[in-house]
Parts: sequence; C-alpha cells; structure tokens
Amino acid sequence: MVWDSADAYLGFKINFHYESVLSDEIVDAFINGKVKNVEFSQPPQVAPQWDNQGVFTQNLLRVNLNVSAVTLPSNITSTQQKENIVKGYFRNLIAQHRNLQGTLFKIKFEDSKGTPRLAEYNPDDDVFVLVKKDKLPDSLRQPVTANITLNRPLCDTIQSKI
Repeated sequence: MVWDSADAYLGFKINFHYESVLSDEIVDAFINGKVKNVEFSQPPQVAPQWDNQGVFTQNLLRVNLNVSAVTLPSNITSTQQKENIVKGYFRNLIAQHRNLQGTLFKIKFEDSKGTPRLAEYNPDDDVFVLVKKDKLPDSLRQPVTANITLNRPLCDTIQSKI
C-alpha cells in the first residue's frame, strides 16, 4: 500500500507495507486437532420473553461448535498456505450461513505445551488474532489512597508481559 497523501506535506511518497505476523500456534492447533471449540454469539431468531412480566428477554444466543482436525493436502508446505486452508473452512461456514458474516469467532485451543489459549477470527478483516490474557498476583495490588504512588513492581510485571 502506498500512502500518497503524504506527498503534499513531505515532498516524497511514503511506502508503507503491512503484513500480519501470526504465530503458527493457531493454525497448528487446527491441523493437530487441538482446537477445543469455536464460539460465537448471534441474535436469536425469536426474542421471547423469559418471564411473565416482560422484564427479561433474550438478546443473544451463544453457539459452541466442535472442531475436527483439519487434513491438509500433501502439496501444502508454507505457513501462508496452511493459514489459507484454515481460513477457507471459516469462509465456507459463512457462505453456508450468510447471517454469520461480520461475526467474531472465538477459538479456544491448546498450544504445543498444552496451555489453554484463546484466539479470535474476524471474517471482515480475514485475520486470526491471538488473545493474550494474564492474571497478576494479588501481592502486586495496593490499596487506593488519596496520595497517588507509582507501583513499580506492578509496572515492571506489566512491562515484562508486553
């Protein structure tokens, strides 16, 4: 992608190339049968009342899909080809169920070490995103006071996770 609007301000064109760098973990999880499930939410077909006073109504329906291991053709070798095969299964699912277009898919899988992980697939962007969550120990918390103080151990821990 070339950004031409900078030409008027800078006197030259800026060449900008963006490439999504994806760990092989997500694609490998599909190939090795390590995906626990794919989950998404959608509006219900009929939003019935859940009580006789009409206070509670259903607004979303959560769907969990089991996932079988993906079998690759023998001529597929590159990571990009493997990723395109896996994305093709999502495209096929969306083609069969048009109401899933624009739906954010949450993918629960195990990495190579057996650790539970979470990724997301957005068909609008056509990218997998690894969701990184980490819980900090209670020892790093400090009470709220009127005087603001910097919690260096907490900052150091957060910086080490980035």
